[in-house]
Parts: sequence; structure tokens; C-alpha cells
Amino acid sequence: MRRGSRQASWSASEGWVGLAALGLLALLAGCARAPVQQARPTLFFPPPPEKARVQVLGSISSPLDLPHKQSGLVDFILGPEPVRYPIAKPINAILVGTKLYICDTVLNRVLIYDMVSGETGMLQGDRGNGKIQQPNNITTDDQGRIYVADKIRGAVLVYAPDGSFLDAWGRPNEIAPVDMKVGAKYLYVCDIKNHCVEVWDKKDGRLIRRIGKIGTAPGEFYYPTYLALDGAGNLYVTDSLNFRIQKFSAEGEFLETFGELGSTIRLGGSFARPKGIDVD
Repeated sequence: MRRGSRQASWSASEGWVGLAALGLLALLAGCARAPVQQARPTLFFPPPPEKARVQVLGSISSPLDLPHKQSGLVDFILGPEPVRYPIAKPINAILVGTKLYICDTVLNRVLIYDMVSGETGMLQGDRGNGKIQQPNNITTDDQGRIYVADKIRGAVLVYAPDGSFLDAWGRPNEIAPVDMKVGAKYLYVCDIKNHCVEVWDKKDGRLIRRIGKIGTAPGEFYYPTYLALDGAGNLYVTDSLNFRIQKFSAEGEFLETFGELGSTIRLGGSFARPKGIDVD
């Protein structure tokens, strides 16, 4: 009986071990599978019954929102990899190819998220003389060069397409660039400190002239913040605390203004706090 009991005990132990092993394999297999994606409702703005103008496709709030390889087994054993290059306070972003460049004014760096590979990093020129102090806006030219408006440093920083630092244009303590756009002949720089738009030589950053001054008359500004260029080279300026948009020719000649102070949703053409602008 004792021998039989021992055999029965061994059989029971082996059975429990087998069940535990099967359970662990099932658990690991479950971890290795891709997570089930919940269907999200299609979002439009404005919502019905208004005519939709914008469809919301998604959002990026951290590297976890980027495409990534499924590694459930590795994550289960070693734990998930730490999140690198998170977003703290994004203020502006541009998409160049598959790479999203994000200006972050808390981390004071330009983050780079690859929307296809899921790789993350930051602008490699962000050190030494290329050190960013506060990236307020970013743009590129037709050569692939990258321009960063640094309000605190008082300069526009220029980087090569590979992210290496090229030059710093500006006058520290004299100007506060918050945006810039590259035109056919000029680099237009929005100077919020002096309430004007500076026109620079896009080859070397040399100041050529200024557009506007502080004031409320047509062609004058009170805290200009963002710029846009249309296909004809005309310049649009968000004149934030005059609550309007102003339009100029490529040479800086005033053309027109639109918008006024107001916050009624149904009242078209009124602004409460206009900021970014673009032209399709």
C-alpha cells in the first residue's frame, strides 16, 4: 500500500507540474499575441449636422502610440522596455517624410518620432553651439535643412537634413523669434519681442529689413506669433493680441487684414486668441 500510495503521490505531483507547465505556456502564448485593438468611432469636426471639414485620424501623446514590434514573451520575462523620449509639452510639430519633429518647451528639445518604424530620438545637433534653449517652432526648406526658432536664445538655429548643426542666426537679447518661414528669396522671422517680422537673407541670416512695428493700424502688430506663405509668396501673420490675420506681399507691402475680437462660435471672422496658421 505504501508503495502504491507513493506511486499515486508521484503521479499526482507530476500531473500538477504538467498542468502548471501547460498553464504557463498558455499564459506566455497569450502574452505573445498582439493586443486586441478596440474599434474607435470616426470623429469629424464640426460634428453633424454641420458639414465636416476635418476628420480626426489619431493622436500621438508618447512613443507608446507609435508602431512597435510585438514582443509579449520578452516583455513577460524581462518587463517592457522603458519609454524613451516622452512628450512633456508639445507646442509645434512638422512631418518630414515619415519623421515627426516635435518642439517641446518643457524638455527644451526637438523630439523625432518615426511614424513607420516607431524609432524615437531627438535632433542630434542639440548640443554645444547647436544647443536649443526653447524651441518654439520648426520648419524646413527645399534642401531639407531644418530651422528651429529659439525664443530664449534669440536665434534661428539651422541644421542639416541629418540633424547636424550648421549655424545660429540672430541677435541674442535683441530679438525673440517664435516662428519662421522660408520663401523664394527670404527667411521671414516672427519677432514677438519687437512686434515685427524680420526679413533675412536665407543664405546667411543677414537682416535685410523689417515689416511692421507695435501698433493697431493696418500693417502694425501687437504680439505677432505665427507665419504662413502661400503659393504666390504672400505672407500671412497671426497678429495675436490685435485679434486678426494680416497679409503682405513677399516684399512686405501690406495687402489686407481680416478678423476682429470676438468669441461667439457662430460669428465667423472673430478671434479670441489666434495662434497657428497655415495655407493649403
